[in-house]
Amino acid sequence: MSKLIDFISGGLGSELVKGVAGFIKGQFPDKLSEADQLAIQIKMTELTNQQINKASQIAHAETAEFNARIKDMEGTAADLKAIPILGPFMLFLRGSQRPVWSMGTLYFDYLWFTSGTSFDEQQNTALIVVNSLVLGFLFGERALKNLEPMIVKVFSKS
Repeated sequence: MSKLIDFISGGLGSELVKGVAGFIKGQFPDKLSEADQLAIQIKMTELTNQQINKASQIAHAETAEFNARIKDMEGTAADLKAIPILGPFMLFLRGSQRPVWSMGTLYFDYLWFTSGTSFDEQQNTALIVVNSLVLGFLFGERALKNLEPMIVKVFSKS
């Protein structure tokens, strides 16, 4: 349980419990038995858990409110179904964006690496930017963060 508290609170929970329990023990060393010290630690852990739970509930409520606002402003796929002819077509276009961008990027990368086609400097830069966007979207920000040193070296050489 303490590892979960540490994970959620960034280590603050157990440090708080240890610190307060140590402070109390230092103030009343003769009067507190081992059982009393343990009871204080348990109570502090419960209080810390309650605060973490409240913080999680607040974060969840804010996320739900944000999602509801986006849904109200932008609509949902169910809203598109209500449009007789264009609705299904728009759903198709909406759903096909990721594969189209991915395949388009793959095609231009294939041309870039294998054919004798030479791109000018602006096209090279655009291809690198599109690759970063598409690959970042597909594989996440962490992949780009891991590749950042290599990307900086490539751009600093050119």
